[in-house]
Amino acid sequence: MPDKSFDAVIIGGGNKGLFTAMYLAKYGGMDVGIFERRHELGGGLSSQESPAPGFIGDTHASTLFEWYYEPVEEDFPDFVEKGGKMTHYPTTYGIITKEDQKFFGIYHHSVDPTGEKTARELARFSERDAETYLKLFDLVKPGGSFSRAWSEAFFSVPPTPDQPDAVERWLQDYLKTPDCPIDLAWTMMPANRAVLELWDTVELQLMTLKRMKTMGMPTEMTGALSSLFAMGQSCSQSYAVGGTHSIAHACQRIFLENGGKFYTKSEVAKVLIEGGEAKGIRLADGTEIGARKLVVSAIDPHQLCFELVGREHLDRRLVKRLETVMRGLTCITWYTWAVHELPQYISASWNPDANNCHWTLLAIKDLEMMLKEGLMRTLGIVPPLEGQLIVFGQHSQYDATRAPEGKHVFATEQHVVPAFTFTERQWMDFKLKHAKE
Repeated sequence: MPDKSFDAVIIGGGNKGLFTAMYLAKYGGMDVGIFERRHELGGGLSSQESPAPGFIGDTHASTLFEWYYEPVEEDFPDFVEKGGKMTHYPTTYGIITKEDQKFFGIYHHSVDPTGEKTARELARFSERDAETYLKLFDLVKPGGSFSRAWSEAFFSVPPTPDQPDAVERWLQDYLKTPDCPIDLAWTMMPANRAVLELWDTVELQLMTLKRMKTMGMPTEMTGALSSLFAMGQSCSQSYAVGGTHSIAHACQRIFLENGGKFYTKSEVAKVLIEGGEAKGIRLADGTEIGARKLVVSAIDPHQLCFELVGREHLDRRLVKRLETVMRGLTCITWYTWAVHELPQYISASWNPDANNCHWTLLAIKDLEMMLKEGLMRTLGIVPPLEGQLIVFGQHSQYDATRAPEGKHVFATEQHVVPAFTFTERQWMDFKLKHAKE
C-alpha cells in the first residue's frame, strides 16, 4: 500500500509541471500532487536576492514574450491579478558596436504599432534592411499571419508526421505571395547561413544570431527559419513585474485554490512500474506515492528514463535516441549586479533610447567570431567576452519592486560551456574573471 495517493502525481515542480498541474486540477477535476526536490516551485520561473538584499534578479527567464501565457490568461482569468503580470521597455532589443558606438534598437509594438519607427532607425544603417524588417514585422506583429500560425502550432498537439503543422501550412502559402522575402532554400540551411542572405548590415546579422543562441538554438546547425522572425518577434518582448517568481506564485495560488497539493524538498528516486504501467513514485526517503490515473514527468528526459524508469522498461530506439542527443550546445551564464546607477551609454548621442533598452548586445563587428562561438563551446572553450556580452535592463528602471529606492539591478549574460565542463572551483574563477572584464 502506498503511503499516500493522488489521481495524478507530477514529478518536478518546474514551470511545465506547475502549469500542467493547474490544468489537471481545474479542468481535469483531479486530485493532484507535485513533488519537487528544490525548496520552492517554479523552476526557471524563479528570482533571488542574489547580488545583495533587496535587489531582485531573475535566475533564468528574464526575457518573456507576450504570447507565452495567452492560453493561461484565457483559461485562468485571475492569473494576472494573482501575480502573472508582464510589462515592457519602450525599446526591447538593441545592439551597440564598439567600433563606432552606434545604437540600433527595436521598439515595442505599443510604441511602434506599424514598425515604421524601428524601420526609420534601421534605415540609418541600411535602406534595404529597413524594407525587409517592415515585411517581417507585418508577419510577426500581434495578429500577423505568422503570429497566428505560430500560436496555433505552439499551443496544439503536434500532427502526425505525414501532416504539416500550422507554421508549415502558413509557409507553403506565404512562399507563393509576390515579393516574398523568404527563400525556400533557407529552410534547409543553418541560421549562420540564412542570416547572411537575409540582412545586409553586420549589426542585424549579429543581433539575429545572438537572439537565436539565447533562445537555445545552435545556429551553426539549425534554426534558419526561426531566425527570420527572431528580430520581428522582439517587438513583443516583455518581462515579469516583480520578477519571474511572481508568475510562479500566481500558478501556485491557482493550483492550491483548485485543491492541489505540493511537496518541496521531496526528491523522486524511482517511478513505480507494474505490468508496464506507471503506478506511482518512490521518494528518496523511501516514501511511496500512488497514482490512481497517471504519473507526469516534468524533468530532464535523461534523468527520467535512465534513473527513474530504467532502460529495461524502454524501447531500444528511444534509448539510443536519448544516448545520442547532443546537449550543452547553447549554454549561458548570468551575472546579476546591484548598482548605484544604471549604465549610461556613449551611443545615446546617436540614439537616446540606448539608455532605455531591455536587452542590449555589446558587440564588435566581427561576424566570424560570432560564427565560431558555437564550435569553441563544443570544444570546451569559453569564447572571449569581447563581442558577445548581453546586458539586461533587469528591470528596476521601470519596475521599482526590483531594487531599493534610488538603486538599481541589472544582469549580464555570457555564452559559455555546459555546467559539467568545469569544476566548482573553475566556475568560481570564471565568475571573478567575468566581473573584472
